[in-house]
Amino acid sequence: FAILMDFDSTSLSASETTAARVVTYTGSALSLPGIFIVLLTAVVFRKYRRQASWQVTAQFAISLGSTNILIILSPLAADPGSTGCTVIAILLHFFGLSMFFWMGAQAALFGMKIIFP
Repeated sequence: FAILMDFDSTSLSASETTAARVVTYTGSALSLPGIFIVLLTAVVFRKYRRQASWQVTAQFAISLGSTNILIILSPLAADPGSTGCTVIAILLHFFGLSMFFWMGAQAALFGMKIIFP
């Protein structure tokens, strides 16, 4: 993720690039089971599914899981300018904006619970 957010285009050595890739792919792969457990909780406990905050949390988990899957699949479309690269870039932007929106919705719901208990 740090490589994606590098706006200064600092050049990394081969070992730094490898380490960044390992951390990125490992982190994305390890977070997927946790996201799956969050969604599984929504299926198992029906009373939580009716709450608005839980629905927002589930939507956020879906967006986050989709982003992690796209990051893991990104080496398959590593050729810049290819159709696969363009599709993955568009989907990453979409799910990134989606996560931002769902975090804002969650914050608004929490704020309303604090202000209007």
